[in-house]
Formats: sequence, C-alpha cells, structure tokens
Amino acid sequence: MKKTTILATSALLLAGIGGAASAATDSVTGTVTVNGSVAAKCAITGSPSATLEVNELSQASGTVVPDFNNATSTTVSFTVVCTSPNPGLSLSATPMNYAAGTTETGWTHTVHYTSTLQAQAASGTNPAPLTYTTADALPAASTESVGGPLANASNNITISISNSHTTNATDLLEASPTDGYTGTITFTVSPS
Repeated sequence: MKKTTILATSALLLAGIGGAASAATDSVTGTVTVNGSVAAKCAITGSPSATLEVNELSQASGTVVPDFNNATSTTVSFTVVCTSPNPGLSLSATPMNYAAGTTETGWTHTVHYTSTLQAQAASGTNPAPLTYTTADALPAASTESVGGPLANASNNITISISNSHTTNATDLLEASPTDGYTGTITFTVSPS
C-alpha cells in the first residue's frame, strides 16, 4: 500500500509539474496603441524681416524714378515651414512716406508701389502671384490659399516690389535724409 501511495503521489506530482511546464510555454499577445497629433502651424526659419534698399527715389527732374530703377534689390525670399495641408496667404503694405509735415501743391512725401508675394507649392503648381498696390486710401489686404501644401524648400516665399509711382505723376519728391522714405510690406502665411 505504501508503494502504491508513493507511486500515485509521484505520478500526480509529475503530472502537476508537466502541466505547469505546459502552461509556461503557452504565449499570449498584447497590443499598445501609440497616439499623437500634429497641430496646423507655420513658422519662418531664419529672420522674419528683411530690408529692400531702393536707394534714390527721384529722377533728375525731381519726379519719382520708374519701377525702382535705382534699387540694389527689389526681391527678398523667406523660408516658411507649414504643417497645414493648404495654408492661407495674406499681403498688405504701406506707402513709402517721408513724414516732414505738409507739402505744397505739386510736391509729395509719398511713393506708392506694388508688392508681390509668390509662394511655391509642394505640387509644383504654384498659386497665382498675390499682389497689393498701395494708394492714398489703403485697400484691404490681398488674400488667397496655396491650393495645397507649401513646398518643403528653402526660399519658398518671395516678396518683390515694382511700379513705383506718386498719386500725381508730375509731383516732385521732397528731399529727405538717407532712408527718409519708409514703407512696410506685411505678409502672413497661416495654417488652415
């Protein structure tokens, strides 16, 4: 009897060990979900401002030089990164003014111009150039969308100026110190 009990106990013990070994080799699978997001945003890499030096604004006659012909440069570029799939563009400007008080008839302190924004689209099909021409009564900002993602490239936004003019073409420009006539072009690239 002792022999039978020992054998039965040994058999149960071995069965239990075998069962534990069997359970230890079964595998299970679990999953972990990783979530994140990207906010729609735009940023300028590098400096967010630049200067266009247009130099002497008047011709020998004292009237405005056409099309900024004396300018060192009429174009400046920016690198803008945007996570938005279709960023919006906005362009406005102020005339170049020399604030030296009032002027007499036939004289002016104001030079108007046209600014142009050209954006590069990732698709290679760029939106139409966005233009804005200053006037005595400033118009609303010019706006449009890129029509898709902005190109992931250097210098993908270009601002240029042209068409320098005065309200009355025969007005003489009053003399000013160097860089006395100043205007500002403002462009915005915004996520949609």
